[in-house]
Amino acid sequence: MKRSVFITFFVFLLISMQAQTYTTAGKDFWVAFASNGAPPYQDTVIGLHVSIIISSDRAVSGNIINPNTNWSVDFSLDANQTTQIEIPKEQAYNYFSETVTNRGLHITSSDTIWLYASNYHKHTFDVANIAPIEMLSTRYMIQTYPYPSSTESYGGYFLIVATENNTTVHITPTAATHGGHYANIMFTITLQQGQSYLVVSEYSLSGSIVEALNNKKIAVYNGVPSAHIPLAEGACDHLFEQAYPPYFWGQQFAVVGALGRHEDRIAVTAMYNNTNIKKNGVSLTTIQAGATYEIINNNNAAPSCFIETSKPANVYQYLTNGSLNNEQGDPSSVWLCPTDYYVKNAIHRIIPTGTIDSHFANIITSTDNLSLMRLNNQNIASSFQPLNGNPDFSYAQIPLIDTLNFFENDSGFVAYFYGTGNWESYFYSAGFQASFSAANMLVNDILMPAENQIFCVSDTVHFACAVDYLYNDIIWNFGDGSAANGCAASHLYTAGGAYPVSMIVARTYPNINNVMYDTITAVIYLDDTRLSIFNDTICYGESYIQHGFNIIQPNVGTMSDTIVISIPNMACDSLIILNLNVISNTFTGEIIGETLLCTDHVYTYSLTNFEDYESIVWSVSEGCTIQSGQNTASVAVSISENAVSGTISVVVSNRCSQNQNISQSFEIFNPNDYVVSGGGAICSNDNSAIQLNQSHIGVSYQIYRNGVETETWMGDGLSHNFGPVSESGIYTIKAILEGCFEDFIGDPIVIKVIPNPPAREIHRE
Repeated sequence: MKRSVFITFFVFLLISMQAQTYTTAGKDFWVAFASNGAPPYQDTVIGLHVSIIISSDRAVSGNIINPNTNWSVDFSLDANQTTQIEIPKEQAYNYFSETVTNRGLHITSSDTIWLYASNYHKHTFDVANIAPIEMLSTRYMIQTYPYPSSTESYGGYFLIVATENNTTVHITPTAATHGGHYANIMFTITLQQGQSYLVVSEYSLSGSIVEALNNKKIAVYNGVPSAHIPLAEGACDHLFEQAYPPYFWGQQFAVVGALGRHEDRIAVTAMYNNTNIKKNGVSLTTIQAGATYEIINNNNAAPSCFIETSKPANVYQYLTNGSLNNEQGDPSSVWLCPTDYYVKNAIHRIIPTGTIDSHFANIITSTDNLSLMRLNNQNIASSFQPLNGNPDFSYAQIPLIDTLNFFENDSGFVAYFYGTGNWESYFYSAGFQASFSAANMLVNDILMPAENQIFCVSDTVHFACAVDYLYNDIIWNFGDGSAANGCAASHLYTAGGAYPVSMIVARTYPNINNVMYDTITAVIYLDDTRLSIFNDTICYGESYIQHGFNIIQPNVGTMSDTIVISIPNMACDSLIILNLNVISNTFTGEIIGETLLCTDHVYTYSLTNFEDYESIVWSVSEGCTIQSGQNTASVAVSISENAVSGTISVVVSNRCSQNQNISQSFEIFNPNDYVVSGGGAICSNDNSAIQLNQSHIGVSYQIYRNGVETETWMGDGLSHNFGPVSESGIYTIKAILEGCFEDFIGDPIVIKVIPNPPAREIHRE
């Protein structure tokens, strides 16, 4: 039976870096607690205590709140101190599988803190290092202890906490859940800010995918309510760890076993298909995306090892059941940092609380910088030995005795802390900072932030990115509500002032949807340049001498000119901008419309090149009327029955010319004017059988014999002879003017064709 514990916590003194840096220290956190212990899971477990441990290297104050119940508590602590705050179970403890609950906590502070979550029960216990909101993302792959496919009553879990309202989450579990969801079938939930959602299974949930939509960050935790490690071996213990987005997964891991224990288990979960796993340079296996492979490390044979993966992977280290080798301690878990993650300083403090009576630190650092490693201002390089499998690293397993333990190495180190007692243990990371390649902002080719840089309102400001790693997109927010995409962007500010500009670098790993955003900010100062803009019009041949401009007889068209006036002691010059329109003295337009018209019809005429003209007046000859559009660029004309021919005219004027008259003649189509003559008896193939006295261009004519069309002809404005005619009959002519007239004209003509006599044969004797 387990009765009490020791809790440890650590403070990290991190430095800023030029490259993009993420650290588990922060000011804004979201956390909740998951089911602890064997089922049935419930809220009234006697002896269950959930608490938040806060530490800092400087004086801070802050608040813990459940935003959905308004329960809250304030905290404050001095530099290099710690506080532990117990949380009411009903505010943060989740035991309802697949039920949306109001059990998420929001922790904020006035300055940087390091946060730990302790989930203690008299039978099971674990502590986890909590990451701030900057390290959260939208997509996670879950890892719980890799139980085989056979049932395990305590299974695995993952816990989701929303940081924003209306957060829609897609969940694809790899095993059937307690809430009735099937393996590998996606389902969807929606959470409001601070709400939490627990998913529990009787099987391992490693490889499950949790993804929030619309770039809304979520905090995710994973583990086992109470785990046997290995399966069905003796007692069990609670596993609780923050799940990190795949962006933080790595490919090289230094593993150091727990001091005084025979073996540890290392579980590797693959991000990609065909991920090869090596231990100390020897290939162990190749696994597919989402699969987990367990490695048993014999601490007696080799307390350390070096794990490599061909593609990014997620790696956990587990302590085993104490009954396995009759040892102190029980199962516990820790997320292993890749070897290029580190801290430079850490403060470790022990708070005695129960049966955990042995505390340890596993420290890993570069062998080249081993001489810089100090504990409580004492060099501890002699405590280290080369890492098995990679002598570029060295490690130490250090028992912790003093209440305060100060670790330092200016070149960085990785630290894991654990403790063991009678059927009890804890195991968690000291935290880390991960520094990725640099992303910088340039403004007018100046690296930002830069002092004493003032830009002018009238000038286009040019932005550019300088990013030395792969990315998907650059998103610019210019601070005035405007935005743009791409590495290079330009923007023209319309008013002076200080504008907070952000350059957001969006990047993903290939073949997965997880997006990470790096945000680079700078304040752009705009001087409110004295800007005057004039829009004027002159006539061709005139000169423009106003507002400081002296432009002599410019050409017809539009032009712009600028005068720059430098003012002493002012950052930006004054600008006078002229937009000048030069219009012609003569009208070059014409009337466009039909020239052959029908009576009782309406026709539209348009005037081209009418811009810049102030007056347009239409008129038509007798027999026609203006129906609409008298003073516009187009006009509708109605043709009366008695019209014979006519003219449409327009008088136009502008500020630069006298009235100018433009006209266009038109002819009225009248079928009564046609005369058709001919007929009688004719010889076969006579070309002058029928004659049309006139024709109109644009009119087509069809010849019919006894009602059957025999010939079509387009008018050319002249009279026309039809033929030859080879057959007798009644001939008629139809005139067709498209959209206007289609009928027979003139009188029918009767033609009798007299055959030509046959040729006579002449015989000569």
